[in-house]
Amino acid sequence: MSSEPIQQRPGLVTAVAVMNFIFGGLGLLGAFCLAIMIGGFAALTSNAPAAKPGEPDLKDFFRIFTDIPGYVPFLIASLVLGLIMSIILLTSGFGLLKLRNWARILCFIYAGYTILSVIGGSVYQYTVVQPAMEKGMVEWQNKMQAQMKGPGGRPAPPPPQNPMGQAGGVVGGIVGSLFNIAYAVALFVILNLPDVKRAFATGGLVTRTDDRVAEEWDRGLDRDRPYGDEGRGRLRADDDRIAPGEP
Repeated sequence: MSSEPIQQRPGLVTAVAVMNFIFGGLGLLGAFCLAIMIGGFAALTSNAPAAKPGEPDLKDFFRIFTDIPGYVPFLIASLVLGLIMSIILLTSGFGLLKLRNWARILCFIYAGYTILSVIGGSVYQYTVVQPAMEKGMVEWQNKMQAQMKGPGGRPAPPPPQNPMGQAGGVVGGIVGSLFNIAYAVALFVILNLPDVKRAFATGGLVTRTDDRVAEEWDRGLDRDRPYGDEGRGRLRADDDRIAPGEP
């Protein structure tokens, strides 16, 4: 009777690996876009031309963002950590396909970071960034209205607001945050399932036999062999075959 070890990977682990590849790739793309935005912001802030009379001053506009406490360091930290987490996701995806336990640990690191960063980032966004940005925009618009007079010497009306767009941005941010947290929690749950943990502990290796094994014979699973009154799983007295494992 011959046997060979094969690797059986749980379907949930394969699904997680695929999702890690997708989210890791999107994370790299997002980090690239954020890097371009930060670079462009820095270039415009330092090289903004002097405003002509009656025209908006771009330096005053960019000062809205630079005056927000900790905003620039927050963006840089988000860029660096987001890049690292994206690489961790991609790396763990390859490890999950091979049932490496270090890949499981990397998933836990990513999940823990995601939960903490989403909670911390949301608190900072809605308690510091958003109020400071709204205040800065009002001050900048008031300054622009003072510089640009409308007909009859009256201040020019403020630019129209789009409440639906603002609400859509808030809702989109909340939905994105909830989705990230949900995936992080799913990683903790799926990779701690008993079958999944067992697969990682053994490397998913099981023994496959191409002949009938003794356990199946004893349990009577060899359905095409004869058996007597003693019941399934025992040989008839006139059967000259021998059970596996017997001399």
